[in-house]
Amino acid sequence: MTDPSALSSVIAQYHKHGWELKHCIARAASFEKLKAECGEAGHNVPIENGPVDGVWFARRSMPDRISWELRRLTEPPFALLTIMPDTFTDQQKVAALKEIEVRMAASESRDAAS
Repeated sequence: MTDPSALSSVIAQYHKHGWELKHCIARAASFEKLKAECGEAGHNVPIENGPVDGVWFARRSMPDRISWELRRLTEPPFALLTIMPDTFTDQQKVAALKEIEVRMAASESRDAAS
C-alpha cells in the first residue's frame, strides 16, 4: 500500500494525461487503510473489495470507446488496460473490469514468487 501523498501523486500523474479516477479496489486487509488514504487525499470515489490494492482510471480513447486502466498500488508499479466499446452493457463492463482485476492478482502472485 502507498501513503496518501504517493496515492495523490499517482492520481495527479494520470489526471495530467486525461485519465479520470473512477474507483478504488482493496483487499480486505487493506480496505480501511485505502479508504482513509483516499479520504485524506480528498478523493471521493467508491472503494470496493477486490483481489488487489489498486485504482481504476478511465478516459475516452476513441469516439466510441473508453479505455479503463487498473493501476496497482503495491510495489512494483504495474497497470493493466482494457478498452470497451460504448455498446457494452453494464453487465459486460463489470465482467471486463473483474477480468482485469483477476489478471492483476495473478501477476501479483507471480511477482511475489520471483
